[in-house]
Amino acid sequence: ALTLVLFETSDVTCTDSQGTITAIANGGWGDYEYELTGDATVTYATNNTFAGLSAGTYIVNARDAQGCITSETITLDVPDPITATFTPNTNTLTCFGDQDASITVTTVNGGQGSNYTYILNTILPTPSSSGPQTSNTFTDLAAGTYSVTITDGFECEMTSLNILIGEPSPIEVNLVRATTQTCFTESTLTLSATGGTGTYTYSDDSTFLTTLGAFNASTTFTVAEGTYVYYVRDANGCIANVSNNITVDPLPELVINLESSNPSINCNGDNNGSILATAQGGLGDYIYTLQDGLGNTIAATQNSSGYFTELIAGDYLVIVESGDCSETSAPISITQPLAPIDATIIVNNISCPGTDNGSAVITATGGTGVIKYAISPQLNQFFETNTFENLAPGDYDIIVQDTLGCYLTFNFTISNPEPVILSIVANSLFPEVCDGDANGEFSIDISGGSLPYSVSLGNYD
Repeated sequence: ALTLVLFETSDVTCTDSQGTITAIANGGWGDYEYELTGDATVTYATNNTFAGLSAGTYIVNARDAQGCITSETITLDVPDPITATFTPNTNTLTCFGDQDASITVTTVNGGQGSNYTYILNTILPTPSSSGPQTSNTFTDLAAGTYSVTITDGFECEMTSLNILIGEPSPIEVNLVRATTQTCFTESTLTLSATGGTGTYTYSDDSTFLTTLGAFNASTTFTVAEGTYVYYVRDANGCIANVSNNITVDPLPELVINLESSNPSINCNGDNNGSILATAQGGLGDYIYTLQDGLGNTIAATQNSSGYFTELIAGDYLVIVESGDCSETSAPISITQPLAPIDATIIVNNISCPGTDNGSAVITATGGTGVIKYAISPQLNQFFETNTFENLAPGDYDIIVQDTLGCYLTFNFTISNPEPVILSIVANSLFPEVCDGDANGEFSIDISGGSLPYSVSLGNYD
């Protein structure tokens, strides 16, 4: 009897082609011919292999030399889709910039069932694809978005969903000076950080042999003079780039500069002494206070100037405050002449009318240096002589002045005495009674001039 043996040599590939059916007839009268019907038609021929078939249901007919026919039905199926499990070793890298992630493909099924190859597709940050590899693991991956494509010998292919490998934000470190130092307090620095993971620790060396402290967002601490820079490490052990550096310079010494260490007053008793103090260093914003030698405040505190005026002779101290810094100057002495200039004047009026022999004599003491004198109307002309003679009647001004310009003034008047008037008292004339008696007499009245009077009687022939 004629029989038909069918051999399915290969299934349809994933491109829905390349399926093959091979038929072998037995028995009958020989000289077999084969026909394919169904989803594709091939007329009778001696060729018993049908290739390039798509998925579908086919009928194979075998016919022998006497026209006897036997038939078989066969169905070609498309391979099952490839399935797999894609597992990253981490969804978030430990530190920003790490490249130690991996993706492993497991439980691969479908398609040809073997002969799988793997391609890694980088979607972000820069699109690219690796060459095919037979290993199911991709290593040394940085943060990014990836997918994996699997192919086999049947041209079956599948691509995974996107696989995201994240990373912490970079650790950013900032160092600022929070407060500046004063004379009694040190500067403070504030170290702050963002990014990374969890609590931060910080150190002044990159190896973290010594940890100085921990903080969540920022920390403030005191420092002495010097230059400072810090390293910050997060909870995962990620270390940031070194912070910026800050130098804390020594506080400038508070110094008081005096314009004169020995100012003086020209005239004893005057209050025109002055002291000029200028401060530098410290914290700026100077406050100046003037005290006497006993510590009593003499002048009101001045916030912008150390210039003190209207001072009498004495010993003084200038105190300067700059924040919590304070400095006291060396003692400053304002001196004056030992004695004030003093003088007395003796005025002599004119002795007789018309003689213009008035005079003034000044006796001066104290002051400084040579004392000179000027008399009106030439008060700009000074003389060393202290006596002015031959003064006519009138009002005068005299200036008494020493070398430093200290002076006194006098106002005086030179008077012209009244003329001497002599008259015989009425009814006072009595003649000589008898010649030779010498008992005649008369009386006179005198006025004017200057007392005392002296009188003499001359002969009249």
